[in-house]
Amino acid sequence: MEATLWQRLDEIITRTVRPMAERCDEESLFCGESVRALADAGFMGLPYPPEQGGRGSSYESYVRCVERLSKACPSVGVTYATHVGLACHPLHAFGSPMQKESFLRPMLRGDKLGAFALTEPEAGSDVGAIATTAELDGGFYVINGHKIFITNAGRADIYILFARTGGQGTEGLSAFVVCSDDAGLLISAPQRKMGIRGAQTCELFLRNLCIPADRLIGRPGDGFRIAMETLDGGRLGIAAQAVGIADAAFDEACVRLKERRQFGRTWSISKGCAGRPRTCGRRWKPPASSPCMRPACATGGKGSARKLRRPSSWHRKRPSGALRKPCRYAAAAAIYKDLLRNACTAMPRSPRSMRERAKSSAWSSRPASSGDGNGTGQRTVSCRKGDGYGDPF
Repeated sequence: MEATLWQRLDEIITRTVRPMAERCDEESLFCGESVRALADAGFMGLPYPPEQGGRGSSYESYVRCVERLSKACPSVGVTYATHVGLACHPLHAFGSPMQKESFLRPMLRGDKLGAFALTEPEAGSDVGAIATTAELDGGFYVINGHKIFITNAGRADIYILFARTGGQGTEGLSAFVVCSDDAGLLISAPQRKMGIRGAQTCELFLRNLCIPADRLIGRPGDGFRIAMETLDGGRLGIAAQAVGIADAAFDEACVRLKERRQFGRTWSISKGCAGRPRTCGRRWKPPASSPCMRPACATGGKGSARKLRRPSSWHRKRPSGALRKPCRYAAAAAIYKDLLRNACTAMPRSPRSMRERAKSSAWSSRPASSGDGNGTGQRTVSCRKGDGYGDPF
């Protein structure tokens, strides 16, 4: 099934995603045609169980899919990752049977597109600072607030929205399902961006938005736990996008080296560059037996987290010559790719709070006396001269 899956994905990329990539970015054109092709092929519910309308594949398959899409068109990659990794997971892990049937199933089929509405002008990384409020009035919640930088906004049919139902801090947050046609939901024009312009990003204005009480995901006060677990998988999607973009950049660098001529010969055979593209290219594919290549959900995504291993490609000879900068990017991407595979294996997918996870020895910071050397107790990676990664990129 996996072979057929990748063949179908390659066909979609060749026929739809890659031909539209340049136009989508230059004209800020939403990549709707590519998203529809992915939905028709069953990719919108890739890592979710078939009984809920998904395809039943592994989480690593989803991460690989994001990577391949991002290599061809980053806009498609981020749109797809937002829907599958951020919008669908809260309903899958915490939603009620009614919510799964009414909202999740159409999303996994690709009939409806999802978005994740968490960020506010004064609440990004500090989720506890969310100011959007949701007040219970009879059998309805009345929501007022403002959300920014919401990917897929204006195109999405379903929004996973976070608002405050209780006191201050993270304890009073709750998650809700909001539909695009709900009265009181106002969406701004697409925001102008420096890149990835084919993925639509807008602001949300909530003006006395009234939704039924059964749209609450989980229980009141579960919002922080839902957001943090969802973002665990979302970070893997972002990492996969970065690896795909770096992979495409490296391919472009190799093509340029074969075409660029100086002093009567191409750069690929000039002194200091010969053999470098092959050397860098090998860093991209760890052996199949490597721990970082294990399936993401080999145990159903449950169990204790394992510490991430430092990849074997960490210490390598520093490149020199005209290929130094492309080699840096390729080597960095290789490191991120190794870490990404390890994270897929180690990531806990069971609904556990961040407080419970912090108690786990596998996720807690090591004491400063253990050799970190930064005096903060947090693990850092040192970049020494001569190890290949001493210079900033």
